[in-house]
Amino acid sequence: MKRRWRGSVLPQLKLEFLTRAECNPLAGGGPVGTRRARRYRQHSAADKVAILRQVLLEGQAVSKVCEEHDVSPALFYAWQKQFFDNGAAAFAKEASAEQRDLERQVEALRQRLTQKDRVIAKVTEEFVKTKKALREVVWVISDTFGYKSMVRSPAACR
Repeated sequence: MKRRWRGSVLPQLKLEFLTRAECNPLAGGGPVGTRRARRYRQHSAADKVAILRQVLLEGQAVSKVCEEHDVSPALFYAWQKQFFDNGAAAFAKEASAEQRDLERQVEALRQRLTQKDRVIAKVTEEFVKTKKALREVVWVISDTFGYKSMVRSPAACR
């Protein structure tokens, strides 16, 4: 069975209309339809570590710490992920010294290799010149003594 409410039975409701500024303090109180840039709070690295420390070391609840610092839990977990992903950077001072030493060794080895390449190129060039000169001498000697069939002409050797 359906009940019908009569006008006298229903309480009289007073409707109030709020402005945008009254409903949303971030809207800024300007005319309707205007937008102001939202200001986000910037947390320093030390603040982030302090907030993470409260949860991870002191064992406080994430929701409590986030509410206390006016941070969303999603942002907290993003910081936590970033913290653990970049955890090796905390020990990077020692690693960077090792890295610099390795880079120095690599550079020294590259210089030695370049020097060896230059020496090999110079020796190879001298060897080719000597070989060509020797062939010409052998050609002259073979021509003098009649050994033409054993040695090619100097033009073919070049």
